Amino acid sequence: MALVCLLFVGLDAKAVRSSAVEDLNIDLKVGETYEYKAFQSVYVSYVATENGVLRLENHSPYGSFLSQTKGRYVDTSTETLKTAVNGVLEVEVQTGATYYFYQWMMDAGSFTSSFRKADEVKLELVSVTPQEGSVLSSEDASLVSYAFNNDVLIDNATITSGAQTATVEVNITSERFASLDVLSVLTGWLKEEKVKAGDDLTITLNKVRYAKDQSIIYGEDGSLSVTYKIAAKALELVSVTGASLDKFTDFLSYYVPSNPASKIVLTFDGNLLNDANDAPKAVLNYGDLDLDAVGGYYQESIPVTVEGNTATVDLSGKLRRTQDMTPNYSSDDDIFKILSIKVANLKSEDGQYIASTQPGAVGSISFMFNLVDVTANVASDFTPANGSSLTDVDNLEIWIQNDATLIYEGVRFDYVSGGANKSTIVMNDKIEKVEDPADNTAMILTVPVPRMIADEGSEVKVSLSALSTVDGLDHSQDVVATYQAPVYSPEDTELKILSCNYENGGSYEKIPSEGTLTLTTSKDDEIGFMIFDIKDITTDEIVKSTSIFQKEENGWSNYFYYDCVLMEGHQYELTVTAYKEENDYNYGADPLGVGKVTWNGLTKPYEYSDATLVSITPEPTPEDDTNLETPVKIETADEDYSIDLTFSKAVDVNAFIIQGFGMTADLKSVTSNEDKTVWTLVIGKEYLASAPETIQLSVSAKDEQGRTVKATHGEDDGSYWILYYSCTVQVPDVTISTVETAGVVTGLKFDCTKFLSQSYLGSKEIKIYDLANRTVVYSIESGAQFTPVIPEEEQDNPFYQPNSLIYYFDKPLADGAYNVILPRGYFILGEQFDSFNNKEEVYNFTVGSSTGDGELDKTFEPASVTPSGEESVYSIKEIRLKMSTTFSLNEKDPKEVSLVGRLSGSTITGTLSRDPEDEFFTILVTLEKEVTTPDSYMLIIPEEAFGDDEYGATEFAGGKCNPKLMYSIVVVAAPKPIEITPADGAEVEELSEFFFKGIEINDYAKEMVLKDKDGNELAKFNADKLEWVFEDGNWENFLGYRYTLDETITEPGDYTLEIPEGMLAYSNFEPIPAMTLTYHIAGPATGIQNVWGDNAQVTVYTIDGVLLYHKADASVVKNLKKGLYIINGKKVAVK
Repeated sequence: MALVCLLFVGLDAKAVRSSAVEDLNIDLKVGETYEYKAFQSVYVSYVATENGVLRLENHSPYGSFLSQTKGRYVDTSTETLKTAVNGVLEVEVQTGATYYFYQWMMDAGSFTSSFRKADEVKLELVSVTPQEGSVLSSEDASLVSYAFNNDVLIDNATITSGAQTATVEVNITSERFASLDVLSVLTGWLKEEKVKAGDDLTITLNKVRYAKDQSIIYGEDGSLSVTYKIAAKALELVSVTGASLDKFTDFLSYYVPSNPASKIVLTFDGNLLNDANDAPKAVLNYGDLDLDAVGGYYQESIPVTVEGNTATVDLSGKLRRTQDMTPNYSSDDDIFKILSIKVANLKSEDGQYIASTQPGAVGSISFMFNLVDVTANVASDFTPANGSSLTDVDNLEIWIQNDATLIYEGVRFDYVSGGANKSTIVMNDKIEKVEDPADNTAMILTVPVPRMIADEGSEVKVSLSALSTVDGLDHSQDVVATYQAPVYSPEDTELKILSCNYENGGSYEKIPSEGTLTLTTSKDDEIGFMIFDIKDITTDEIVKSTSIFQKEENGWSNYFYYDCVLMEGHQYELTVTAYKEENDYNYGADPLGVGKVTWNGLTKPYEYSDATLVSITPEPTPEDDTNLETPVKIETADEDYSIDLTFSKAVDVNAFIIQGFGMTADLKSVTSNEDKTVWTLVIGKEYLASAPETIQLSVSAKDEQGRTVKATHGEDDGSYWILYYSCTVQVPDVTISTVETAGVVTGLKFDCTKFLSQSYLGSKEIKIYDLANRTVVYSIESGAQFTPVIPEEEQDNPFYQPNSLIYYFDKPLADGAYNVILPRGYFILGEQFDSFNNKEEVYNFTVGSSTGDGELDKTFEPASVTPSGEESVYSIKEIRLKMSTTFSLNEKDPKEVSLVGRLSGSTITGTLSRDPEDEFFTILVTLEKEVTTPDSYMLIIPEEAFGDDEYGATEFAGGKCNPKLMYSIVVVAAPKPIEITPADGAEVEELSEFFFKGIEINDYAKEMVLKDKDGNELAKFNADKLEWVFEDGNWENFLGYRYTLDETITEPGDYTLEIPEGMLAYSNFEPIPAMTLTYHIAGPATGIQNVWGDNAQVTVYTIDGVLLYHKADASVVKNLKKGLYIINGKKVAVK
């Protein structure tokens, strides 16, 4: 007798199975330990001497474990499967029976065995998920699961929180696993405010007992309790528009953007998370997933827009007919008449998934639709007839059948004028529409013909502008006509200016502000809209941009708000353009005519003073000093600040402080010397005490004749200077201090009273000088990596703004005296409108002590360090220092090393010892614990930790020893193990598909190849052919990639799947080496009967549209788990 338990496990892709490792065959003796090698096949047999439970526990570093089988190469596809839990496999055995186990070990390790008699069976909890004591959110509450060491039975579960109690069912799966759903209970209590966030919630499993001997119970009384903290109430759906939760609604094959039904809008009772990096997504599914390989399945991702408490899915603008979604497949099956949309990853602002009433749909909501093909049959007729002339035609009449299926903004006229293509549009508000009395499906449009000055003999094309249709197809040629262009007489195109208050040919100084330009034309009775501009013909400059005339009782007028100055010696042209109405101007129709008036200017050029500004003392900050290179001008408010302006001759000065937003402030005083050539501007210390980082002064000057001195800003009388003075009176200090780890200076700390962040001024550098020779020994460039200092009480506050930053050196500083110069503008202090650039700061510090006679020679350093800073590792526990000569460790005063994380600031200590594998030339650094957190670390070794042989021989008082040493080590995230099913070396009944878990796609161009034993290629596919697979009902849980062969292979024999190097990658995106997987088909299983008989057929979908069965025997319904399904097009609850 033999019991079979098989678990398929994945292949560790770091190394391909090696045929050079011999199989390990073991006759199991209970209690002994057996060791195996990496990539070794282990075969175990065991003869039971009494009834009981045999326990196999694997100790592989990666948790590989043994599986039971009848023997080598025996088909197990029809046998009972048993799953190991946490690397432990327990099998009930009976006296005299022989049991066989097999596993290919991907890592070296060992396993042990133990035995307990049948009457010694204990029921133990292996794990519970979520972990006890954690916060129970809506996501967790939908499935609380337990794993036991033996088969289990449970009556039910009791949920309690305070005075609230409820009883729920417990589901048992695979005999040893139990789960329950507390979501509905918890959501109800939160909604009714019977419990609140932070309260305890206890789940108690009742009458937990061993399934094969119910007298064996869990613990003392058969109950098992776990306690959680309740999370805040999840958001609930308040309303839905555009779809339905409980019935099928129509889904149109095309939605025009203006159709309100084109949007599915979900409204919740609170705001949703709006994060581009964690956005909701909508997925449309159509067809039959089983027919994907032949084009019978379609899936589409649709963006979801979040605004406040709503999530919107916009379905408009895309054709989704059957022939669009599955163009290479057609069928009359019912499954091609429905589709589904699932909106997933919906979260509240605190990151918690929304509550869902649909089973297994954490954070998501699904809808089912009937696909409805939309059609539009359009026809048209024009009056005058197509091909006739538009001369003297005032209106077109267009008859359109099914006008209601068309959406357009108006009627477009395309023509040629002056050899160039032009167009104009008559908008819908100018078109009269009436229903055809003889055909209620048709409309008659009366369209005014716009003015078009077209080239002689050319044509005009008339069509609908911005046309779209309810069926999404192009119907532009269904409503179109071509006409001969209209012909106009010269009088029709001429516009005469009959009168103007500024006469044609006249000479003027200006059209003054608050003045009016008035005129009349030869077509005032026809004109509905008129514009003008004024151009300096002499310089070809526009001096008055396009402006609109106002219609008056007797002509047209325009009010001038500013002077329009006409300069002496210049000629100006007034151009007037008239239209029938404003829409003709807005939509490109030709004007009724263009008229012109010319003027001569009389205004003489402005005469500036011959006085000049000679000097400014102290000099102002340059206006273009955006990089803050100029020294600060004002650093204290202890006294007033004076500025002297020296002019070449006597002037009068006007000056004030510009405060921004149209506000100004007075200077304390503005005075001059006796001859008015030197003016002193005084900024009072009272103003300086609260002054901004840059003080701006406006200064203007006039001479004794009243003429303005030419300045840098403005023109004529409005010419002035702006003087900038940098001021750091209000800028807080940044204090600098050293950071020490294990007595070694490892970095610099920068503190401020305000939020501290790096500036955008990219050229800034913090420089550290050696005071002995004034050379730069270290630079911290802008954009360097700083570690924020976050207080303990703020660790969970994502909005905390640190006011302390630490920079860690990547190399040690030698003993000596140093000078740090923090340049102005390296940091921003504060935020938004309350922010400053830091002042220049200087800080001096020393490292070590000054050298003197008898000092040790600290030049003894390792030749190499492993791992080096140039390579990345997944974890670090040991570091090796390779020496070029033999060495001595300081045993008199052993030194402790430190590993410091640059980002986290964490410190892990370690010890120094001789490496057992190379004790004369290698020092082994052993850390107190293994480090796996990704970070850039510094290994810090204090001075005098080791030295040469003389150092040890002199009791560590002479010879050479090490200086302070710092080395960089980078730890990156380790890749997750990958799994390929069927596993390498598997015996299978057939090859129909391959499943890849834990991989990333690295190269879409490369191809996998499936071959038979003779090397013939049976299938070849690249990554584009891999199907994305998600957990049923949960689009957030991506399971892996699947490739399905076009034809299932059942021919007995050996097969290989070749995966080229770099086609796939680990989860950390490291390329996976080439792999060759082998498979053996022994032949089809026999004796399988259809126990269901000939029952009715059913097609079954999950509630979110995933096809489970297509035209299957009705008995498959018995296999469904509890929940809602779509069966033969109807929503059915399985209980």
